[in-house]
Amino acid sequence: MLQAAARYVQKTLNNASLSISHMVGPVEQVALANHPIKGFYFMTVGLSQSLTVTITSYMGYLRVGFGAEKGFIDEHKLNSCFQTSMEMMLNAART
Repeated sequence: MLQAAARYVQKTLNNASLSISHMVGPVEQVALANHPIKGFYFMTVGLSQSLTVTITSYMGYLRVGFGAEKGFIDEHKLNSCFQTSMEMMLNAART
């Protein structure tokens, strides 16, 4: 049954052109080999998606990572649109 679920997930991800994923991280700082981790990202690799967006929360901070097929998207325009949308949400939350 586990193999069937793995095949289903792999087939679904391989046939998608976009993936958006979120991972809730710990609220308190963690350490690796006694070295505190300031922050981390995660990214799904090895799939045939044109655009991947990953969102990670860790210690009260939200980190967003973008991965795109080379030449697929204008990264400066994407960054500008993302910044604008974050500012709009922040302003809406304040009112």
